[in-house]
Amino acid sequence: MTRLQAAYPDSFSGIVDSESAKAAFKQGKLISPLGVEGLHQIGNSVANLRRYHAMGVRYATLTHNCGNIFADAALWEHPFHKAPPFWGGVSPRGRQLINEMNRIGMIVDLSHTSVDTMLDVLGGREEKWAGSKAPIMFSHSSAYAVCPHPRNVPDHVLELVKKRNSIVMGKCFF
Repeated sequence: MTRLQAAYPDSFSGIVDSESAKAAFKQGKLISPLGVEGLHQIGNSVANLRRYHAMGVRYATLTHNCGNIFADAALWEHPFHKAPPFWGGVSPRGRQLINEMNRIGMIVDLSHTSVDTMLDVLGGREEKWAGSKAPIMFSHSSAYAVCPHPRNVPDHVLELVKKRNSIVMGKCFF
């Protein structure tokens, strides 16, 4: 993406934050924020998360097709094998990581996560942690009521998404 941005600076924005993204949009430029799918890639290191942010990554899914030291996933490798809970949502280390994502301006993406993880991050549990301080997104999930798949978002979580001024960008799994 960075090569496209460099080759076509009149068409593509460079690395953006919320303010520069708005400015680029007003100039008619395409905004292509980079994302990381599954925080397994950071090697359990918050320093690596910061490095990805410095390279332009602006959102990251907490898990992919298995859980990690930060959170539980919806599935294990096979698309029809629901993942058993390990943390029961977000781990203590995952809470610290999400706080750091909020601090540096990286969006928490809840696609691929378990319902318990969704509830934790959206502050939907009666616990001490209030969840993400910033709105979150589901970059590629759908409503469970429309498409009943373990990766999709149940109605009670959709209510929290609305309450937290967050977004679900659709993709249906069968």
